[in-house]
Amino acid sequence: MKIIYSILSVSILVFFMNCSFMMKSIPNQPIDLENVDYTVSGISSGEACQKRFLIFFFGLGSDFGFTPGAYTGLQRAAIYDALVKLDTADAVISPKFDYEDNNYLIYQKTCAKVNVKGITYK
Repeated sequence: MKIIYSILSVSILVFFMNCSFMMKSIPNQPIDLENVDYTVSGISSGEACQKRFLIFFFGLGSDFGFTPGAYTGLQRAAIYDALVKLDTADAVISPKFDYEDNNYLIYQKTCAKVNVKGITYK
């Protein structure tokens, strides 16, 4: 009986163990703004989170507007959230990402926070 309690205790401990990860990223994407007249309309930030239970992802749709480049869905959602907070901005430049990843045994939550500058075309 003592072995069963030990195995059960270890199983519960492993189940509730948390692994957190934080990372900062500044993507390097060329933007040609030399031939365009624009003004910086403000600074904004956005956040998006995605959750996973077992193998099923939820919390993130697929329609976040058009964001060019090789951004992931989580990054696009965060950029879109930052863009809609700027009333007069047509586009955003200079995204800087912060990631937070919380992993449990069967559950994972990943959040991306972005700081951007909004630009308005003249």
